[in-house]
Amino acid sequence: MQITDNFRQAMQDYIFLLEKKYPEKTILNLVSTRYALNHFERSILYRGITTHKTAEERKKRLLVLNNSDQKQETRNPEPFPLQIDLFNVLFTIAAYLRGFPVYLSNDGIVRDASESHDCTGWAEHLEKALHMVLQDLEKNYSSRTIFYIDSPMPLCSHFEEIIIEAAKNLKSLIEIIRDESPDHLLRNATEGILATSDSTIIDKSLLRVFDIPRYLLEKRFGAKLLRLDAI
Repeated sequence: MQITDNFRQAMQDYIFLLEKKYPEKTILNLVSTRYALNHFERSILYRGITTHKTAEERKKRLLVLNNSDQKQETRNPEPFPLQIDLFNVLFTIAAYLRGFPVYLSNDGIVRDASESHDCTGWAEHLEKALHMVLQDLEKNYSSRTIFYIDSPMPLCSHFEEIIIEAAKNLKSLIEIIRDESPDHLLRNATEGILATSDSTIIDKSLLRVFDIPRYLLEKRFGAKLLRLDAI
């Protein structure tokens, strides 16, 4: 995605108004209308930009593995659980595979502008994303992993079967939790590391955060992601 001067100015105005504590939805509508932003640009503003204070607080909690581009701590697999917000992680990776804009938010976390919450047409790429996560799971993440799966999602049972089958060949302990809306479980998790880009979950949790999509996209594809903090 090419960043225009028009979008740069929109970002500056959006951040300025955020810092003044105006309501996010009001600012989004105002700035999007003022600069005639398209669907992707509007999404990037809303999901990819937060206040400087919030951005820095989130960056301090990021756990980065084998990534020389970041100053955060680098570690080997952890003995405590990695709590994975599965569809949140998979949709970001799948969005990249499908060619949607994927970018590094100003809080240091990778997000996408697909705005998709429906599996229709995404099954192939979501499954590829799941296999990518599972292939790297034991080497780089944690000796214990908990997958949180949104039970209403059409692929829920199929992906659960894939994870169960993969777990037979892993030394890592695997647990699967199905819930109609697992966000509250992730927010209230008391141990381990979160793997999600959901801002509400991150801000309501005290756990460290591991950005699986960023790690995999940079490692597998050498992805050079658009950095909003550099615009």
